[in-house]
Amino acid sequence: MYIFHIWLPKAHVEAPVYGSIILAGVLLKIGRYGLIRFTEILYANTIKYGYLIIRVGVVGATLTSLTCLTQVDIKRMVAYSSVVHINLILCRLITLYKTRMLGRYIIIVAHGLCSSRIFYIVNIIYDRSNRRLLFLNKGSLRNIPAITI
Repeated sequence: MYIFHIWLPKAHVEAPVYGSIILAGVLLKIGRYGLIRFTEILYANTIKYGYLIIRVGVVGATLTSLTCLTQVDIKRMVAYSSVVHINLILCRLITLYKTRMLGRYIIIVAHGLCSSRIFYIVNIIYDRSNRRLLFLNKGSLRNIPAITI
């Protein structure tokens, strides 16, 4: 999924905050629902090629995590962590175990709620400091204690 979602961080960075919230909260969940439906349609191929897809997902999640560690822009870092969550949902989707199927729905809903709020918090930090650079916003929790919630 990393290859198909490489556009996502750039879209989040260039979009206004409400565009990022809608993208993270609504549009990406529709895509995940499409993946769920696609997996159910191609059930036999999912069983046959599942381990290959899981390997690609783990490699993509690892690469994206390493890319996330090197980011200096807060909004881009949140977008790359969203791509990591997309890869985790893909890996859970392919396993087809009942408990993991319940887990993927929980991750989808939780990611939809949390990622949009994280982008809103990044906007609050940007409004207060007029910068999105990570190293220039150190100590934001001391200046804005309400964002710890």
